[in-house]
Amino acid sequence: ARAYLAAELALTDDLSAAFKRVNRRLAGDVRRGMFVTALCAVMDPASGEIEVACAGHKVPMLVFSGAEKTLRKIHPGGIAFGFDSGPVFDRSLEVIRLVLEPGDRLVLSSVGPIQVVNPDGDELGEAAWFKTVGRFAGQPSTAFLRGLKKTLEEFTEDEPYLKDVSVLTIQREG
Repeated sequence: ARAYLAAELALTDDLSAAFKRVNRRLAGDVRRGMFVTALCAVMDPASGEIEVACAGHKVPMLVFSGAEKTLRKIHPGGIAFGFDSGPVFDRSLEVIRLVLEPGDRLVLSSVGPIQVVNPDGDELGEAAWFKTVGRFAGQPSTAFLRGLKKTLEEFTEDEPYLKDVSVLTIQREG
């Protein structure tokens, strides 16, 4: 799935068209009950313009405004790749366009950080994860990631994570 998407994005600047072609290709390959989710952000580094598309990924992209010190969720509509051969996928697919201003930060993550558990079996949860991101988002990227890691380690009391914890962040320089 990742290779299909990378190949399609290399051929076109049209994120919507790339997602639709990947879905049609995967719909013929995946068995019933299988699917692939994705959240894709394509950025022009010179202008800060970003296009975002979602294929069923549960965790929204987060954008921190450096000027306003606010965190907002960006979560375009879209179902997972492979659920149907096109009609429903095509209708549900939404592409959101935004501009990352100097000082702003973009954050993408897997569900892993939300689903880490403490020794009592309680999940961190979406609200606490978003609050954690907001607390550290104004810092330089290295300090931002260290803050996230420390918060997760303190919450889990250094217990191993049950799921992959992946975080990708970009901060536009001012």
